[in-house]
Amino acid sequence: MMQDRIDLRELIALAADSSTRSRQSLVAVIADLFAERSQALSDRERALMTEILARLIEDFEREIRRDLAARFADNPHVPSDLIVMLANDEIAVAEPILRRSSVLRDEELVGIIHHRTVEHQIAIAQRRQVSSRVAAALAETANEDVIRTLLDNADAEISEATMAFLIDQSQRVDSFQEPLLRRHDLPPELARRMYWWVSAALREHMVRNFDIDPATLDDKLEAVVQARASEPARIGAGAGDGLANRLARTGVVDAEMLERTLRQGQIALFEKLLARLSALPDARIRVAVLDPTGRMLAIICRAVDISQDKFASIYLLMRQSGGGAVRDARDFNRILKFYRSIDHKDALKVMALWRRSPDYLNAIERLGA
Repeated sequence: MMQDRIDLRELIALAADSSTRSRQSLVAVIADLFAERSQALSDRERALMTEILARLIEDFEREIRRDLAARFADNPHVPSDLIVMLANDEIAVAEPILRRSSVLRDEELVGIIHHRTVEHQIAIAQRRQVSSRVAAALAETANEDVIRTLLDNADAEISEATMAFLIDQSQRVDSFQEPLLRRHDLPPELARRMYWWVSAALREHMVRNFDIDPATLDDKLEAVVQARASEPARIGAGAGDGLANRLARTGVVDAEMLERTLRQGQIALFEKLLARLSALPDARIRVAVLDPTGRMLAIICRAVDISQDKFASIYLLMRQSGGGAVRDARDFNRILKFYRSIDHKDALKVMALWRRSPDYLNAIERLGA
């Protein structure tokens, strides 16, 4: 059979013989031909061998089909039709094809994921090369064993969208957490999100089961998470940062300076100075400045001991700088009444909450804490 010309009549004779021994010989001969002489096969010879196997595969005993799959799994020259047939066979036959064959295309793998068994899905998740498209299809199965196998495959390409989906799923499926955090391709922002909600879940458990002050616990958990998932320093920070920092260090930032800065139209510097005075993140100050009710600004001013008169002046200047104005005296009186109603200690508690990471606060809120 390994002579220069293939004896097609002998192949046909082997195919016609239904004995196990003849079928085994047929599989061995055709597998060897595809492996050793693939480039020398004519189109007619290739087509005939493919047709013979395609017609007979379903009639082969399982052991013969397994032998054929094992022989074809690492052969890139086997016709796609044969590989796809074997890949859709029962898992005892399909496994080596699913795990190792480079002939299978993404669309064929996705089809198998959608229509075959969990065992087929796990075998695909173990492939040396798993594209982002195939990884997404595996993630959509929602099967814990399949997804955990995918996450353990360091070479699998998992898109950021799929990774975000799996991180959300890991809030209810603990077994996803460790392999997710081990992945070298986990984007930093998604890693931070995961650290925060894991900390929030730990907080909920500890507050419920132990006699511990929630504020003290929040301080400790936030410090741990910031150390593990600290955000990189911002590039291109605003020019006002340096000036605001220098002024804050001199201790001259007070209500007078805030008011004077606003009168000079330096809104950005005002925000930086207020952030340094209150020790709040710049983003939180920006939200307070844009708050149409003025209540956030009132709480901040009350917490840093800005008098009512200075708060009133700052509030009016902020409204003017924003292109608006206090609509009538009742609006102005309402915000002053609100300012007077704020207890200094309560304002400090609110500020302490605002200083925490918004990711942490959102995680606690989602847990219903």
